[in-house]
Amino acid sequence: MGGSPVSDYWEFIANDAQTLHMIGCIVLFDNKTEEPAKKAEQLREFLFHVNMVVQMTGGKPYTRELFEEVKKMKLHNDSLESEAESKIRELKDSLEKVQRETEELTVKHHSYICYKCQRHVSSHEDTISTKFQSKKGKAFLFAHVRNVVVGTNEEKHLTTSLHTIDDIYRVDCNEVLDWKYEQAVEPSQKYKEGKFVLELCKIVKDNR
Repeated sequence: MGGSPVSDYWEFIANDAQTLHMIGCIVLFDNKTEEPAKKAEQLREFLFHVNMVVQMTGGKPYTRELFEEVKKMKLHNDSLESEAESKIRELKDSLEKVQRETEELTVKHHSYICYKCQRHVSSHEDTISTKFQSKKGKAFLFAHVRNVVVGTNEEKHLTTSLHTIDDIYRVDCNEVLDWKYEQAVEPSQKYKEGKFVLELCKIVKDNR
């Protein structure tokens, strides 16, 4: 130690609060004090820490065996904390999955109703395309519609080609929702036959 007595090093460490904290030491006594009140306070603090150690160790000396036992307890606690964190992550992932599935089911079971009489017309799962155009603007193509009456046939030159179509009316309010494709001349348009075009301005989503 370079020829310096141990007391010099200890005095240096004792004056460095940060070093004492790092090595887990507590300064209990100031041997140089002559004040009775300070000596009594130091004694009370010493007895308090002795009592804390007794409670922690059960009055046993802090042997290597006790150290190993404490170490095992700490490892066990760390393991329990890690397991708890893993369970929390799993529960969080499960909750997010359920929320996603619920949202998907909610979207899937959206219904469309007539804007005028508020009665059911079709469902989200019956939607074939959302990129159609009707007489007044944007429209959807549906595989099935409900609560409608089909009018008389009429041949019309639409954007794609010549089609035979029927107007469709709501049963309750007699509102014209748009048309049904009865026949398509062009082979590429045959997929529309038997399907229904509903004007977007005539239907609304029912999220009830």
